[in-house]
This record gives sequence, C-alpha cells and structure tokens, in this order.
Amino acid sequence: MKKYLPILKNSPFFKGLTDNEILSILHCVNATTIYRKRASYIFRAGDSTEVMGLVVSGCVLVMQEDLWGHRNILSKCHAGDFFGEPYAASPGAVLNVSVAADEDCEIIF
Repeated sequence: MKKYLPILKNSPFFKGLTDNEILSILHCVNATTIYRKRASYIFRAGDSTEVMGLVVSGCVLVMQEDLWGHRNILSKCHAGDFFGEPYAASPGAVLNVSVAADEDCEIIF
C-alpha cells in the first residue's frame, strides 16, 4: 500500500494524516487492492456491498443500465476518487448502479 501514499495523501478522506496513520487505517479496515481490465465490472446493479472503492490508477464509470442495455453515465472516477460509499455505509442495501472499468485500473477496497 505504500506505493499508493502520494494518491491517498491528496484524497479528501486522508487529507492531513501522516503516512503511518494512513497505513494504519488501511490495515485496520483490511484494505485490499484489485486490478480490473477495461470494460470489466467492479459492482453490478442488484448486488450489495460492504466496501467502498478508491481508484488509485485508471478510471471507472458509475452508471445506470436498463433492460435494453442502454447506459446512463452518472460519474467518472479518476485516481483519488471514491465510489460506492453510500452502499458501503448501508449494509444490505441493493445497488441501483453498476461500476465498470473505463480503462485498466487499480482499486483499493
């Protein structure tokens, strides 16, 4: 996780914290890193999650999809941006959005 410290320190969530404090928080919440290729789903509408994501490289799209496959892009998250926080804070809540990699990316959960 140390290699992500420059991005994490600039994130509003970790702003003002020391490197050791950030690493301690990540350890306490069992943070994990995942890699996704372009067009891979990270979250799918209808699922639930107990984690939020922080993009550390690449870019992801938060979108709503309909039965016919039409997509409405709600937001585009770049390095340093969070996604999924409202759902992570509401255990059991069902996602009404999907999140997919817009380009190859790394994400900390």
